[in-house]
Amino acid sequence: MLRWAKRLAKATARPAWSVVLLAREPAPLVLANLCWHLEAGARHVHLYLDDPEDPVAALAAGIPGVSVTPCDDAFWQRLNGGRPALQTRRQALVATLAYRATTEGWMVHLDADEFLWPPGGLEPDLAQLRPRAPWLHLPVKERCYLTPSPQNLFEGAFLSPQGAATPQDPDRAAFLSRGLSGHAAGKGVTRCGLPAELLPHAPRLAGERPPADSAQGSCVLHFDGLTPLHWIIKIMRYAAHPPGQWERFLGPHRRAQVAHARAIMADPAALRAFHDLLKHRPDTGAGAAVLAFDPAPAMHARLDDPPALDVASFDALLRQTCPEAAAFS
Repeated sequence: MLRWAKRLAKATARPAWSVVLLAREPAPLVLANLCWHLEAGARHVHLYLDDPEDPVAALAAGIPGVSVTPCDDAFWQRLNGGRPALQTRRQALVATLAYRATTEGWMVHLDADEFLWPPGGLEPDLAQLRPRAPWLHLPVKERCYLTPSPQNLFEGAFLSPQGAATPQDPDRAAFLSRGLSGHAAGKGVTRCGLPAELLPHAPRLAGERPPADSAQGSCVLHFDGLTPLHWIIKIMRYAAHPPGQWERFLGPHRRAQVAHARAIMADPAALRAFHDLLKHRPDTGAGAAVLAFDPAPAMHARLDDPPALDVASFDALLRQTCPEAAAFS
């Protein structure tokens, strides 16, 4: 029997679950993520800040159920002997750190732009797992825009990999994975008490991805870019890495996006048109699900002064805090 399988026999099956994320995003997105998951039933949210000077730290630390860890040089030195260059490696390290220390029965590893969508709660999906299954796979639904000029950060509809057939239009198809501009892999809920490493999309046990059951009611909503400007900044940050590193953390379709964005980066209008090609999807028809997702009530329940969630305010904040945004003002 594998070493991790022996540990699995002793692992708890408590229904309580927590969330871990590494974030470097504007405060409205981070606070929306924290409040939404606490209202959805998370016992605890472990927030690691990729920017140790992130001003959201004070706001997040005041929310009961949230622990905040700024990832400064001393933190990375203790954890890894230095800060990894790749975001995906940093994510795996902090998620595994939180996982090994948690007292809950399950842990969900998310990005700041990913929101668990459990219409009936996550607990029914956990209860339906095979006995001692090490993890639950959460399928993904990706937000698309039904209008070219969105007004609210979370408006739109949602495409699943199964319901979003890759278009035949060659101008778009090369930039999509199973019809989605982000990822089609989904995310994981890992049973605690195992010697697991929490990678961004699934755990690893003894270096292997163990078999998983798939959630029947819950999924993850992925906002691959909260606004068009936010998406462009994200792609340009990827483009700042040397092309030789892209294969280490980007899939083929994302590498194609980044390469194309680099080729047109001097033309803001062309970059916006490229975004719209991928994200404005009025042609989806019945393939796009309109969900009643709105984190605003959760934020009002947990924050004294919740930030605005409109596109104009968010973009203004991006232009104040992100050097990459200057060229697209």
